[in-house]
Amino acid sequence: LPFVDALPLSASARQRMEKELDSAGVPLRVTEYLAVRIATSVVGIVLGGLAAQQVGLSSSLPLAAFALVFMAAGWRLPALWVSRRRAQRLDAVERQLPEALTTLAKSLRAGTGLLQALAFTAEETGAPLGPELSQVLRELQLGASPEDVFAELSERVGSNDLDIAVTAIIIQRTVGGNLCQRPRCWYFRNEEFRCLKKGGPRCYAVDGDVLTRIGLQTF
Repeated sequence: LPFVDALPLSASARQRMEKELDSAGVPLRVTEYLAVRIATSVVGIVLGGLAAQQVGLSSSLPLAAFALVFMAAGWRLPALWVSRRRAQRLDAVERQLPEALTTLAKSLRAGTGLLQALAFTAEETGAPLGPELSQVLRELQLGASPEDVFAELSERVGSNDLDIAVTAIIIQRTVGGNLCQRPRCWYFRNEEFRCLKKGGPRCYAVDGDVLTRIGLQTF
């Protein structure tokens, strides 16, 4: 879309929008997303003019004010929709995560490699987490760096619980360790903390003061 590409938008702003769309699972490019926002702004201007006429405004200044207000609302509307989609998707991912991690851990305990375990987990997990794991698997099969792939997954999804799982996998690949040893987490073993894995309300490792207290296994 040439007219959208000509907009004075910085590279950082484009990257931010791309990240927002990825996190929300919206299959649009940044240019397409901007085109939608421009279109809703134009619709807002038209609706603002009609609304001004309905309330009996005829002078140019009030008409322009109504049009600007509705234009701003039209510009913001797609962003609000994307933000809502992102929140809903994040909630769905975090609800799916415990079962997906359990499936992954069982596959690893059965003696399969990480790629095979990921493939099985992706097949058994529905959207939105399943497709994300499938994307990770494809990138790994193409030879991408596992650390980079998992880091991108964590950034794309934006889940704190997923961050812990990704950290566990990266640490295991870097310094070794048993991904199937659940009680390695300091917070899990400490009776003073009723953590998420023991039926509590939160995972204390997310805000832990010592990174090494995050177990090599959060499954």
